[in-house]
Amino acid sequence: MSDHSSIQMIDISSCKLRPYFPNWILKLKNLARLNIANNRISYTFSIQFWNMWFSQSIDIDLSSNNFSGSIPNVSSGLERLDLSHNKFYGQISFLCQITDGSLYFLDLSNNSFIGAIPDCLWHFNELKVLNLGRNNLSGRLPISIGYLIGLEVLQLDNNNFTGELPLSLQNCTQLTFLELGVNKFTGYVPIWIGESAREFRNNIGMLKSIDLSNNFLTEQIPYELTNLLELMQLNLSNNALSGAIPDKIGEMKELEILDLSRNKLSGRIPSSISRITFLNYLDVSYNDLSGRIPVSTQLQSFEALRYIGNVGLYGLPLPKYCPGDKELKAPIISQNEGGGEGIDELDRLFLIGGASGFATGFWIVCCGLHVNWHGRNEFFRFLDNLKDWVYIKVTMFIARRQRASYV
Repeated sequence: MSDHSSIQMIDISSCKLRPYFPNWILKLKNLARLNIANNRISYTFSIQFWNMWFSQSIDIDLSSNNFSGSIPNVSSGLERLDLSHNKFYGQISFLCQITDGSLYFLDLSNNSFIGAIPDCLWHFNELKVLNLGRNNLSGRLPISIGYLIGLEVLQLDNNNFTGELPLSLQNCTQLTFLELGVNKFTGYVPIWIGESAREFRNNIGMLKSIDLSNNFLTEQIPYELTNLLELMQLNLSNNALSGAIPDKIGEMKELEILDLSRNKLSGRIPSSISRITFLNYLDVSYNDLSGRIPVSTQLQSFEALRYIGNVGLYGLPLPKYCPGDKELKAPIISQNEGGGEGIDELDRLFLIGGASGFATGFWIVCCGLHVNWHGRNEFFRFLDNLKDWVYIKVTMFIARRQRASYV
């Protein structure tokens, strides 16, 4: 490596270099791209280092090491900077020195940076990813954050940011992930996130994930939020939101995760929520919800813990039954008329009849499948759907039998 001037790119990521920094890298004067990520190296860089690399490099990845120290205010033409998962500290005012507008990726997450985000972001027109999560940053979000018109990922979670979300954020029309959880934001869930059906197609319409959890947000969940038909994850837990869950939430058919727990929401769980077929995580615990839990395969399959803390809430999977369920129960034989064996006999007949019928049908179909090999895949897909139906029917039957025994 005698001729250092010809080397423009170094990638020694995940090479188990720990704990020492390879000092020969400091001799590379024309390095444009440097990647030494995931080596667990311990090192504190000098100002000379930052001056040299920030002035000549366009892509620096130092992530997942044990680097420490503050970042000085030096001019830079960086396009990509990843300092995540280290021990860097101090303020991030150095961002104001990245002035040529070519930065498209910035990840400073999982460090110990402090202070406010500097209000000098207007020249980052090309920025796609901004991740400042899991630091000790504070203060209000700068208005200039709304100038990041090409931003797709904004992660500011696990900091100490305060104040309301700036209205200028509505200019970030390319946002896909908005992660602002575990801060001290106040105010309300912004209406502009899903302003209207017409505007949403051109304004924040690409959003896939919203996390505003663990803040101090108040007022109602805006019904405009249900315009985000592509949304897959929505986490508004641990706030002070009130009012009802929007009736049209069932139109958000791509939702996979919905967490509204630990708020002050009231009213019924909308029946439309049973139409969200991809929903695999739901938590509405510790609110003031009431009424019957809508019946669907998904809603009854969630743990009861996802519904607890709502005094007026009834129905499976909670052990508290709906008042109207008495009208749905089958006729029973009282203990006086049947010697106390009526309920047990009915249960026995139900189980025997169901089991024998299922077994007979099962073996008839299996015999046919023995001949028709290609029908097996369709049959097992049918069984997969059938098990959900059987679970709901049997669970509701047993619940009615248990309630009937006390009549």
